[in-house]
Amino acid sequence: MPRSKTSQEGGRPGPKKGVRKTRGTAGTSASAGKRVTSGESGKISRAKGKAQKARSLGTAHFILMPGAGGSLPTLPSPSDKSTGPGQPATIEDIFKPLGTTDVIQGITGGNGVRRRTLQAQLDRVKAARGKRVFLVGHSFGCRNTAHLMVGQVEKLSKDEAKADPSLEFDVGAGLDNVAGLILMGYPVCDTKGDSTARRKVFDRMWNEVKVPILLVKGTKDSDCAEFRKAASSLERKDASAERSVHYVEGGGHNPFKGGPARKVDGRPMYELHNDEAVAAITTFVTES
Repeated sequence: MPRSKTSQEGGRPGPKKGVRKTRGTAGTSASAGKRVTSGESGKISRAKGKAQKARSLGTAHFILMPGAGGSLPTLPSPSDKSTGPGQPATIEDIFKPLGTTDVIQGITGGNGVRRRTLQAQLDRVKAARGKRVFLVGHSFGCRNTAHLMVGQVEKLSKDEAKADPSLEFDVGAGLDNVAGLILMGYPVCDTKGDSTARRKVFDRMWNEVKVPILLVKGTKDSDCAEFRKAASSLERKDASAERSVHYVEGGGHNPFKGGPARKVDGRPMYELHNDEAVAAITTFVTES
């Protein structure tokens, strides 16, 4: 039976059926109109301790699937300028303290992209035998991961099959070493705002996949309202493993960017919200 967690939102009882929903608490609560103390230094310290525990549980290996543009979302530069000049950090840097990382690169849009990305993910998982594998996706990478885990993929067109017959493969096989899914900015709506088609795979993933799932969503993402409906409508159904949703206050389609810049205790609000999201990810990894 999946574990049941308590919601951290507004002190209300958490959703049942193994669904845990969290949300950043730093700064001022818009709904309550009062300031909530975050205790960020202690939270970060606990996150680091959990990272050490994760390593002691066995090697965690993170396979990251970018969005349709082929690159991972970047993280905002620290307000204290501690990193200095150089390449901006990406979401890969969140996972480096927790284990090894492998980014699937060079696959963008085009005919057959779904099957090519599925094959790339499947190959990487099979190559990571003996490790606790977590599939990490952003945007299109979330949808791709969902298709892989439920074993559903669109049929090849005649042109695709003729051009590359190797795209036919047994999707959904060889995934026994996957320990969990971490999906950021899952787009439940298409470019026209319609969720009908994408909800089919989302719902199947939520109910059928037998490993824990963490969804990280920015509250300012364009389809966040529809996403909330999708996630909340499934909270009443049985899930085969724990499901968690973490909302990043003010985050956009890249959940780690776009948050409020107003400072609390000398730090921008978006940094505090991002720290909470990283802590949620660390907890998920250590408990999965």
